[in-house]
Amino acid sequence: MVFYLGKLLLSGGGDAIQSSEINAFFASINNKAKPLLYIPLAGDPENRSYESCLNYVKKVFNPLGIDRITMWTELDNKTLEQLLNFSAVYLSGGSTVKLLSHFGVHFRRILKEYFVNGGIIYGQSAGAIVLGKTINVFDQAENDLDGLNIVSDYSLSCHYQKEHHSLISRYVQRNNQKVIALPEGTALYQTREEMFQIVGNDPVFVFDQNGKQELSHVAK
Repeated sequence: MVFYLGKLLLSGGGDAIQSSEINAFFASINNKAKPLLYIPLAGDPENRSYESCLNYVKKVFNPLGIDRITMWTELDNKTLEQLLNFSAVYLSGGSTVKLLSHFGVHFRRILKEYFVNGGIIYGQSAGAIVLGKTINVFDQAENDLDGLNIVSDYSLSCHYQKEHHSLISRYVQRNNQKVIALPEGTALYQTREEMFQIVGNDPVFVFDQNGKQELSHVAK
């Protein structure tokens, strides 16, 4: 079994009210002596500018004691040493394909190294999905797009509702994948491979070749 030194917080998405418990939990595990790194690249800057996204994130996290937030909108020339200056990396929601397109081979590598070196990654919706094995759970494409596969060989489905059951089940059977289904307002906190704590009140489900099972809470 692989032991990871970093921590993952994987959110199923939702608005500020739905995500309030998750954000408060994130603030509780965050080292406030270092700045937070915010990467908004899943969003569409034509609909909402990155600066306005940053202002929104500040309004969410400043009251929780996270006062210093740095935003990156260009990733190609970043280094591991720069990443290690941050307490955590926050990947917000939007388009998984768009976000992944900004993660070249170089940034994928250093983000994984950041995690292995003890970094915290908080992914919300698309920001969580790209950390899984593949990102095409709801896509009808013939071939999967590879995610960063930091989540122990699971793919992720966010904004989960009961109506998604059959679509996820078909995907699992067709692609021989394991999928974690996260509803809005609920997150998983992972500190070791397949060791999770549920943050929020709604159930989280795992789909595999044996069907659908509810993921049990794991104590801190």
